[in-house]
Amino acid sequence: MARVSGSIIIDRPVEAVFDAVADQTNEPRYNPSMTSSHQVTAGPIGVGTHFLATIISRGKPADVDIEVTDFERPHVLGSRSVMAGSTVVGQIRLNPLGPGTRFSWDWDVQVGGPARLLAPLIGVIGRRQEHAIWAGLRRDSPASAVVAKSRPHGSPWVFEAGTDIDVSAPVLVMEPGIV
Repeated sequence: MARVSGSIIIDRPVEAVFDAVADQTNEPRYNPSMTSSHQVTAGPIGVGTHFLATIISRGKPADVDIEVTDFERPHVLGSRSVMAGSTVVGQIRLNPLGPGTRFSWDWDVQVGGPARLLAPLIGVIGRRQEHAIWAGLRRDSPASAVVAKSRPHGSPWVFEAGTDIDVSAPVLVMEPGIV
């Protein structure tokens, strides 16, 4: 098992960051490895909600089943992601920091088969990937064609071309985690 953790500071309110990240259908907008994501359970997002996403892994598309395991808006979002050969379980924590948000992640990555021997390397690669994913929030800027506007909790996202996503501010700090 490998542990992947770290944090960044995002210059946006904690509620806006939480809502953008809790809705997994937004992730392809800031995660270049994820090509699609859709909610497969009905109703508002909360514990038990499932998403099915597609990522590019080793140059090939791979399905990922994502289940929300903890939902304490706007501070804690837990999930379990399962794809062929691996399972990732953990939480994202969001805490107010002035007008912005300290955004922290902590994941346990379990890899099956012979790849489990590579746990230390998986931890290093995972930290880099997670930083790139969350730093991608800032790249979802006015230049992107479609971005989210804030929404009341539980209601559908409203998308418009040429507007800012609520979490598009630059990343100010990255603190590496420990394997």
